[in-house]
Amino acid sequence: MLWGRKKRDSDGIALMIDAPNMLRRDLGHPTMLIDILENLKQRGKIMVARVYVNQYCPQSLMEAITNLGYECVLCVGDPDVRIAVDATELLHDNEVGQLAIATRDSDFVPIFMAWKREKKKTMIFIVEKYVSAALKNAVDEIIVLGSDKE
Repeated sequence: MLWGRKKRDSDGIALMIDAPNMLRRDLGHPTMLIDILENLKQRGKIMVARVYVNQYCPQSLMEAITNLGYECVLCVGDPDVRIAVDATELLHDNEVGQLAIATRDSDFVPIFMAWKREKKKTMIFIVEKYVSAALKNAVDEIIVLGSDKE
């Protein structure tokens, strides 16, 4: 507790999208970015909405991401490290009480576990056939894109 300031529990949401793992033609879900935002707006205030892309991302896709209201974060190489660093920093933000990541990558299991230890809610957006059991078991809630479960 800071002097005279009480730690607040918040419904604020941090959303991070692992573009190289999710924004792929073979996943067949062209409205994914819109669907994720609409889903989260019903759950609380979106404080952070970032799509992490690598250096191979076409300029037109980066423009589309920005036009949808996301912050487009360009990473050299794999965005996983940048997502992990940003998620760790946001863990200590009192206005953010929920973490949502769209990914297929089980590298994020430790991040989800850290958020759960702090009693903060964790969610994952997935495409069912492309996700590990470890990742599914690490979060409080699973939202399946492109299905009736969404």
